Amino acid sequence: MRSRGPRVELVLALDEPRDSVLRALAVVAAVPSVEGLVLRPGGTVELGQPLWDGSDVTSVLLGEPSHVPDLVLDGGRDPVRFLTVTPAAGGSTLES
Repeated sequence: MRSRGPRVELVLALDEPRDSVLRALAVVAAVPSVEGLVLRPGGTVELGQPLWDGSDVTSVLLGEPSHVPDLVLDGGRDPVRFLTVTPAAGGSTLES
């Protein structure tokens, strides 16, 4: 049984904890379901809100982390890819 498409987990490293970033990460994670777009390295996502409370950053750049390999799943399912989330000053949304 194959999954319904690519699976992605998001990786964001911060210097200090910021609970308010969780809502923005949920927006990024929902892009495939809401917008019908695929999250992939090199893509940008415009959040429409600050990345965290008090931030001027409203978009993120997705990349491939060098320290987290893909997670291979059993049963011929697509592997889970891990993508870094980097704050970006501005950007366009992903193309389908």
